[in-house]
Amino acid sequence: MESLDALRGAGALLVVLHHAALAFFPHAVLGSSQRQNAAWEDWCHVVPGSLLVAGPFAVQVFFVLSGFVLSRRFFGEGARGNDELAAAAVKRCFRLWPMVVVAILLVVACARLGWVQSAATAEATGSTIWLTQRPHGALDAVSVAKAVIGNAFSRGEPYNSPMWTIESEVWGSFLVFALVFVSRRSPWRWAIYAATAVWLRSASTVPFIAGLALADAHATWDGFRTWATRGWVAWPAGVAALYLGSFPLPLDDAARRHWSAWTPGLWHLKGGTLMLGAVLLVALVLGNARLRGGLECAPGRYFGRISFALYATHEAVLITLGCAVYLAMAGRWGHGPAAFAAGSATIGVSVALAELGTRWVDVPSQRLSDWIGRFYLRTLASNTRDRRE
Repeated sequence: MESLDALRGAGALLVVLHHAALAFFPHAVLGSSQRQNAAWEDWCHVVPGSLLVAGPFAVQVFFVLSGFVLSRRFFGEGARGNDELAAAAVKRCFRLWPMVVVAILLVVACARLGWVQSAATAEATGSTIWLTQRPHGALDAVSVAKAVIGNAFSRGEPYNSPMWTIESEVWGSFLVFALVFVSRRSPWRWAIYAATAVWLRSASTVPFIAGLALADAHATWDGFRTWATRGWVAWPAGVAALYLGSFPLPLDDAARRHWSAWTPGLWHLKGGTLMLGAVLLVALVLGNARLRGGLECAPGRYFGRISFALYATHEAVLITLGCAVYLAMAGRWGHGPAAFAAGSATIGVSVALAELGTRWVDVPSQRLSDWIGRFYLRTLASNTRDRRE
């Protein structure tokens, strides 16, 4: 479903913008705790400006999409069996691990070569919380080896901050596989989904369950695929999804109240609004053919194809080239033009690097994981024949 890939690509671009804002305009994301470098930063604390720095919303969309994509083929007509479900679980880590390792090693290499300029840039921009020191992880060979070999899914964040989501991706994926195995043929499966979500109550796991529920509805309820085809449904749903997704998560409670001034009490949901917005947005895409067609344009397909590599490698570009461009130009051009040039360079080079990462790492890792899945199924079938004979 190329529209979902395109949605993931848009989310990856949003994460890049979020991190660029954290580096050069930290007040736009974090509010009064950080220096304000431009008057327009206050507009990033209210809708629609907050959508420009809504990186946490994009992450919730990623999680919902993963829950949907991993489980969709196990529901409805032509549903795959338990053997294919087991194969999907076996190959999942092999699908993610190569890009995670490359993302970590890329930042480590830049740091060892002395290319990282984050500390000096943080002093100049006031980004004292997020940018001050990158990477945070130890750079000796033993520590790096432990991170990339033994604990890539749980220790990648100190070297490359976007990697914090990978541990959630791994555990969320296996949660989805377990729920599919246990409940997909049960008449009580919707109650099982709800009970599991209430029991876990985690922003890093519930979106996967929500994506699983969307997959179930998409496969078994024809009306779900067309629920948003009418404009009087689609437009309010889209506005609601983006409004909920624009919640300025890092701000203090006073700023959150301002964000939801016309919806009293909604700010108490905090991060829950991001998940609700992500679920509604994915459901809207699944239920509106016109929106899917718009997302499946050439740019949408392209950014969908490179989305994982863009997400995984852009921080290395930001803390090296982006910071270097800013430091070189800030003294002559001033903060605003220098930050714009640095952000533009970061986005452009990140896209180019993501293209290379997709060709050389992501596509081969897909082929590797598919081969492992097929090998598992062949081995399982061979063992079954041997037992029968």
